[in-house]
Amino acid sequence: MKPPEMPLEAVQQGLRSRVRCRDLRAAGRVLPAFILLLLAAGWHGTGEGQEASEDGLSALRQRLASGNKVRLAFYGASHTASDGYTHPIREALQRRYGNGGFGLFLPASPFPFYERRGVSLSGRGFTGFKVRYHEREPGPYGPMGFGLESNERATARAEFDEPLEVDEAAIAFEQMPDGGRICVTLGDDEECVRTRGPGRTRFVALEYVGLVERVRVRATGHVRLYGLSLERTRGVVVDSFGVPGARADDQLPWSSRSLRQAIDQRPIDLAAFAYGTNESARAGQASDRPRLRQVVRRLSREAPSCALIGPGEWPRFRRGEPRPRPRTLQVIAQQRRVAEEFGCAFFDTYAWMGAPGAMARLVPLGLAQPDHVHFTDVGYERLGRALTAWIEGRAVPALRLPAEE
Repeated sequence: MKPPEMPLEAVQQGLRSRVRCRDLRAAGRVLPAFILLLLAAGWHGTGEGQEASEDGLSALRQRLASGNKVRLAFYGASHTASDGYTHPIREALQRRYGNGGFGLFLPASPFPFYERRGVSLSGRGFTGFKVRYHEREPGPYGPMGFGLESNERATARAEFDEPLEVDEAAIAFEQMPDGGRICVTLGDDEECVRTRGPGRTRFVALEYVGLVERVRVRATGHVRLYGLSLERTRGVVVDSFGVPGARADDQLPWSSRSLRQAIDQRPIDLAAFAYGTNESARAGQASDRPRLRQVVRRLSREAPSCALIGPGEWPRFRRGEPRPRPRTLQVIAQQRRVAEEFGCAFFDTYAWMGAPGAMARLVPLGLAQPDHVHFTDVGYERLGRALTAWIEGRAVPALRLPAEE
């Protein structure tokens, strides 16, 4: 039976059940014309790994080897919003190059399916804002492209699974002529910041140094909050800035001035773009390449290294059988050309999966969810390991099925 094509943010988060392997013969049937499209788009079809552009990641690898503070920022859609693949990247790089801290996050959820592993979030009185679909109001969106806003009184609380060692804490917000006040409690210390002033995006350092088990935030008046940053002086920070259902061109309404002000105060060493799944659903859409070029050009100027992570497989179902989306291969080809144009590295998730037909094989094995779009925790762990090897310049492990291990 055909599963419904729902908005990607409507995935049932936390679904981990394994389904018995059924007859997958239909998943292996691919039209010859689609094979020609695969070859024309440069698909490798081996699932064995990726080549990383030296221009795209060499500066990042040098920074990792230096032992200094290194920040990696991943922008994307629901795969990124869930912290699914970024969490294993964070764990692996921090284990090898030092723990730079929790990074930049929001103390309450701005939209459904926002998640940062290792913390529980709650809040009252805040409203989330973002750019997506019809929500495309041009303006300041800070470093992440989303945040929290309040007009009267609001509170938020973040409880960490394990205490964090914090050497550098900061709060990010939009300074506004009618700005209110934000108070942050770390440990037993509360620090308050007034946000009134000429319009600009600001990071304000907090004085607290020590262990943090929880964070409490109080906002009074009109406040536009971009997040809290909890870090160490050295080591790796991996930030996940994703909005479910987003496309790359959703970044275009973001104020370049606000984005630049944020990155000037909190620099990043890698700007990674993990879009393409939602673009692949727009059958008949004109080329996304001009808009993608604008997005990559803007952020690649702000970071010494840049990368594009292509979409995985999202099959269509016809008469209960999975069929590939030709649009996906077009999106991948456009991303590969833009990566080459700007000297960015490119990771072909579709090829790493061994698509077409991969999702139909992965769902019954517990590596992907029944929506045939998102991975399970186990699947994201494997994708994260592959991306970590790619970032470090090692051989990328193929996506092996449980029966092959």
